[in-house]
Amino acid sequence: MNSAFEFWVFALDDLANIALHARTDDEAAEIAHALRSTFNEVIRKAKSEHPAVCLCCDHVFAPPNAPPFAFGLVLEMFPDRTKEDRQAVGTGICRRCLDRPDFMDLVKQSLQEAYPGVTMREMRLDS
Repeated sequence: MNSAFEFWVFALDDLANIALHARTDDEAAEIAHALRSTFNEVIRKAKSEHPAVCLCCDHVFAPPNAPPFAFGLVLEMFPDRTKEDRQAVGTGICRRCLDRPDFMDLVKQSLQEAYPGVTMREMRLDS
């Protein structure tokens, strides 16, 4: 069976909304936890010799460069609910890449390289 993932993009403005819903919504709580872990990892790596880079380019998230404009999360589409944590991978995204018209094509290409045969669907927050 091929792997199936959801790809979520969260602008910084979305983070407060996710935090509010995390109190009453299990999926929002999982996403909030994954975003917090990703954010902390970007901060930790910014102080190291190997800082985090943008998902789609070589923009480095360390001073004097700009921090992530958004965060991307790859989550299992059909998580095993018997496990305590949903498997998630997060990364920062620079503004230039997020604004590209082919952004999702770049994401799909990156996922195909990492996980051949992967199925992915783009997810968005409801307005």
